[in-house]
Amino acid sequence: LVGHQNGSVVREGVDVILECKIKSNPWVYRISWRHNGRTLFHNASAGTVISNQTLTLHNLTRSLAGIYTCVGSNQEGDGESNAVVLDVKLPKDDVTSIEVVRVKRCPIPDQKSKRRKKNREAQENQSNQLSRKEDEFLKDLTVTMLTKRKSIAEMTRTQIGSKLWKEE
Repeated sequence: LVGHQNGSVVREGVDVILECKIKSNPWVYRISWRHNGRTLFHNASAGTVISNQTLTLHNLTRSLAGIYTCVGSNQEGDGESNAVVLDVKLPKDDVTSIEVVRVKRCPIPDQKSKRRKKNREAQENQSNQLSRKEDEFLKDLTVTMLTKRKSIAEMTRTQIGSKLWKEE
């Protein structure tokens, strides 16, 4: 089995071509491919293309990571190749930006209202200050990571850890 270095890392989104080099007498009448021990089938719409002695995996995803082998069959029996291990990782440039949003304490301004009671004006001052502790106030902060594939991942303060929470 050739075409890819065994155990090397490939990135999501790339195409991988595996080629099965066979020496056989009598010649093989069938070549099949296995992924983690299960037989693969040609499915061009899913990106799995089997042609003669070649397996092409288009637009690689992490679900395609694993062990690949080819099996040659002739009238003498089946012969399975050495395994190739594909380790699929996210693309290096997957995260295009990280945006940290921090909400600062912001008191609500005093409200003044005028009422008429028995033909005289009464003025009241109402002080509406937020009385939450900073930790409670900031617990809903999120960090948004935007990727080139437009997926979004959000993390709460607890998941991020306290190192992002330094005072400005």
